[in-house]
Amino acid sequence: KVDGNVILKLKDFSIGQGKIAGMTIPKLPLGSIDVEFKAKNGTIQIESFEQQGGSFSLDLTGSIGLKRRFRSSSLDNVCVKFKPDPNYLKRHPNLATAIELAGMRLKKDSSDYFNISLSGFVGRPRLSPRLCQFQSNLPQAQGDPM
Repeated sequence: KVDGNVILKLKDFSIGQGKIAGMTIPKLPLGSIDVEFKAKNGTIQIESFEQQGGSFSLDLTGSIGLKRRFRSSSLDNVCVKFKPDPNYLKRHPNLATAIELAGMRLKKDSSDYFNISLSGFVGRPRLSPRLCQFQSNLPQAQGDPM
């Protein structure tokens, strides 16, 4: 069993450039990210997630039930929320198209954040097309079902 706390601080963090389904995705600047994890009784919980700057606003919550083989660890109420900066998408029309297509499957909350709800296992996650049901650190719009 794993017990303890981890604080991860990323400055000027970005993802990419890369390819997804044959489409080239540009570098995604995410700014500064601070994440605190708490591990107890074989479960890693995301205690806090803060992000500043970048071309995408993010929020993350959930936990992972650890197994001996990490790929077999369970994703428990893992939710990712993201909202791209419209000016960034104007400079990257292929990415804008990809997000628009993904948006046909993903749900947007009342604050215009796309919600990705993940379940299953780390090695084989399942995406659920529903709004995330967690208390986020993001500013809430009136009537946002959280």
